[in-house]
Amino acid sequence: MKYLLSILCVTIFCCVSNAQKIIAYKAVIQTQYGKSKGVFQTIDSTSIMLKVKNQFVSINLDEINSIKIRQVKKYYRIKKHLKNTNKEQIAYQMNTNGELFGRYENKVPQLGEDVAVSFWFAFINGVANAVAYPIYAINPNVAKFKVKDKIDSAQRTQIGYYSVAYQLKPDVSAELKQIREISEKAKHNFN
Repeated sequence: MKYLLSILCVTIFCCVSNAQKIIAYKAVIQTQYGKSKGVFQTIDSTSIMLKVKNQFVSINLDEINSIKIRQVKKYYRIKKHLKNTNKEQIAYQMNTNGELFGRYENKVPQLGEDVAVSFWFAFINGVANAVAYPIYAINPNVAKFKVKDKIDSAQRTQIGYYSVAYQLKPDVSAELKQIREISEKAKHNFN
């Protein structure tokens, strides 16, 4: 019983800890003076804070024309799509003629054959990775905001949902209030 209870506690702890992960979003901000890219840290009434190459950059809200928010992707890791199964560990035995044979009466491959097979497997894996990398590099927008004159408070709260500061400390009471308002509007529209 203690064993089952401890497994249950560890499982619940793992599920809760996975639910609290923070997702870093990259903001691409188009201003009057150019483009800025960085990890979206926080937004307040006057500026947006980005982390660009281990430095914090502040951008005034009055200068912003558009904001694109994307997920930060991990670097592409080269994968082995095909594995060389010919190179498995086979115990070769010598027959009466002095030749080496494997378990299923197959001969030992010559050096040229072994190198050719390894080369073709490496070539095919290289081509597959060259095709997969540009597909992996596609990073679509999660959200896109166009600013006409100035960012209003509703738009600022929508943008703020993607910030690291909001994910660390969300405003749960404001979220519940917003959900109640939506449900009340739905009730009035339904009647």
